Parts: sequence; structure tokens; C-alpha cells
Amino acid sequence: QDKFYAFSEEAREVYERSPFPTLIYQLIEVNTNGGKIQPENLWDAITHQIKLSVFWKDRQRNFPGANQHFLDYYGLTLPEVIGHNDDELGLNVHPENFQESEIQLLEDGVPVKERGKTRSRGRIREIMILKAPVYDQDQSLA
Repeated sequence: QDKFYAFSEEAREVYERSPFPTLIYQLIEVNTNGGKIQPENLWDAITHQIKLSVFWKDRQRNFPGANQHFLDYYGLTLPEVIGHNDDELGLNVHPENFQESEIQLLEDGVPVKERGKTRSRGRIREIMILKAPVYDQDQSLA
């Protein structure tokens, strides 16, 4: 394979100081062509190739999307998820905890790491959720 990825030393330091591991830092692509990572390739890797449940929400806490791993974990389809929030879908055992952290994230933009219990395919499971804000090109919380 002609592509290898490595974290820069600076990224490793950021990672170690971070309140939780984030999927992307200053990722450097090392390959025979010396090319750069394209944003669409990185997005594809995060949403389709990494075996983690990834979802994104709007300011009203509704899901505009989720990756296939998330959908498979909960036994849902994308049309069942889009436009709904986890409260409406009955995903969380104690939804008030997740509601509070999401509202706080929207207010101050500080990433959140939390544990909680979720309902997945008829079973109660312990999960860890890592949430981070996404900003548009004007550096506004998207």
C-alpha cells in the first residue's frame, strides 16, 4: 500500500492534553506522491471506514445524519433517524443527562465526553459518547 498516515508530534501532544480523543488532529499523509489529504476523503474515512458510531445533530438536537455503523448498532434506517432526536427515538435510558450536555455544548462550544446507558436492539448497554462542535467557514457553530 502506498499510503501511510502519521500524527505529527504536535498532534500527539494535543491528543494527550485533550479532554477526550478526537478523531482528527493534524493528520499528515505520507505517501509516495507526497499528496495531501482531501477533506472529502477524510470525511469518508470517518463516516464509512472507522468502526465507530458517528452521528451529527443540528441546533435543535435532531439528527440530519448518521453513519451505517450507528444505524446498525441501533437497528435503525437513515429515514427513521433523520429529523428526530434521541429522545423521540427512545435511545437513552437517562435522556436528561445527554440533553444537558448537548445544550451546554451548543452554548459554550466545549467538547463533551460522557458515559451513559442506551437502548440498542432491546438491550441496555453502557456507552461512551464524544461530542464536539462543528464550525462553518465563518467560525460560527454550525
